Amino acid sequence: MRGSLAGLEASIAGSEARAALVEQLVIPDLPDEPLRRQVRAQLAARQLFLADGVSSVRRGTGRPCTVCGHPIDSPTLEREVEGPGIVARAHPACYVIWREESMARQRKAG
Repeated sequence: MRGSLAGLEASIAGSEARAALVEQLVIPDLPDEPLRRQVRAQLAARQLFLADGVSSVRRGTGRPCTVCGHPIDSPTLEREVEGPGIVARAHPACYVIWREESMARQRKAG
């Protein structure tokens, strides 16, 4: 019984360490507000399309993030976003901001 408790504690500690590592790998080290301003500017200049279409998630391919420009290396997750005749890639955190700002623009326009 005692051995199984120690094993469970080690497993939990290992899971927490892995979760912290994954969180560091998935989210680029950019403050939220400057990235949000950058996304707004890119949307206004039509350098980014509105992220309102189909998207999928997969392991990073090493290609740059369409939003922040940093590479999306494996094992970081990569959000692949379909746009008008184009496929873009983004870190999950970049995609969330891109999606939020896209939806805000649509609400203002509508």
